Amino acid sequence: MRYYLLIFYSSILFAQEQDALKLYYETLDAYQKKHYQLAEMKLYQLDKLVPNDTEIYYMTAQVHAWQNQKDKALIKLQQSIEMGSDFVLKVATDSAFYSFREDNEFRKILNEIEELKKPVSNSAVAFIINERDLIPEGTAFDDSTGQLFISSAYKRKIKRIYPDGKSDDLVIEKQDGLLGVAGMEVDAKRRVIWVNSCRNPNMPIAEGEQEEMLTTVVHQFDLRTGKLIRQYPGPKGGHFFNDLTVDQVGNVYITDTQSGEIYWIPKTRDSLEIFLKPRHVFFLNGITKSSDDRYLFVAHGSGILLIDRETRAHQALKHSELIPLGGIDGLAFYDRTLIAHQSGVVGRIKKFHLSSDMKSVTGVTIIEANNPHFDQPTTGEIGGDWYYYIANAQLRSGFKNGKIKPIDQLKDVVILKTKLK
Repeated sequence: MRYYLLIFYSSILFAQEQDALKLYYETLDAYQKKHYQLAEMKLYQLDKLVPNDTEIYYMTAQVHAWQNQKDKALIKLQQSIEMGSDFVLKVATDSAFYSFREDNEFRKILNEIEELKKPVSNSAVAFIINERDLIPEGTAFDDSTGQLFISSAYKRKIKRIYPDGKSDDLVIEKQDGLLGVAGMEVDAKRRVIWVNSCRNPNMPIAEGEQEEMLTTVVHQFDLRTGKLIRQYPGPKGGHFFNDLTVDQVGNVYITDTQSGEIYWIPKTRDSLEIFLKPRHVFFLNGITKSSDDRYLFVAHGSGILLIDRETRAHQALKHSELIPLGGIDGLAFYDRTLIAHQSGVVGRIKKFHLSSDMKSVTGVTIIEANNPHFDQPTTGEIGGDWYYYIANAQLRSGFKNGKIKPIDQLKDVVILKTKLK
């Protein structure tokens, strides 16, 4: 089972999440011992705690297959295909399904898997950054100048790309105690850029001679000069400020992936505070807002949280089981749709169409799939009617044993763009 699921579970702090970790190990143990009926029971329990996880779906198909429950196994495989799971790519050689090889329904599924591998191409190369060890993570865009900003998780800085493709460093390496730079957002009205930086074991960073003990910080920089305006240190302990968004009056909203809290910096008080601590949602990641500022949309491990910004009332964004919302990294709002990067699926950027009340997903369009440049496409940003996004962050492939690979084993950073209208 994939290593990043272990990382996700190991960061869990709540009792329910600890139950999920325990249940995960029990499930894996039962599967390895070929106690498939027990593994099946535990997988369905695990699905309730961590719903819409593509790995759980695939493993459930395996245990059904080992018990010769063909119909149940094929249903779970079909759901995995609809979810875009990368696990289904190994079905043809997975011994769990050998007994189904001559079955017509199973052969249809194999054909669908081949279709899943086909690319969907709606993007073009916007920029190439010849700085292979950048290891980018976050994006931001300034509509007034057409400048695109790319955060460097490893080199601890912010790149600025001009419309003509030239680039420089808006914020230089390790400036003002920057850690690994993650989410960013431009506040064009006030000519500032808000930035999260963190020290996270799963995101190696270049170390300096004098390292701050802080684990996560919010920074506010001047958008024109890159000079620091103010810093907002995160709480001590287990925290990871991941992504952020800014509303029209200047309030900043921040996801804390490790603690499961949403922080904010209210414009009226200019201090870092807890905005919301939602229950039963884990691994908070991408955050964006509706164009009228009424709603916040927050991606988490198994879905998207819809938050009324004024009342702080929140609920799960409704969706069909075959339009899963889990595993999303980057999230952006555009014309009553959400643009999403789903890291747990086969290289896909999706557009989720929303109902008129914003509370349900009514359909999905695949923007890009299986692009040859893809190597963990993390985040993107709206620029006019274009969507600019990182194609190859190399957050995992760029490291070995916690150390960055030699330059000749890394790739130039590719920024793609796609027209949204």
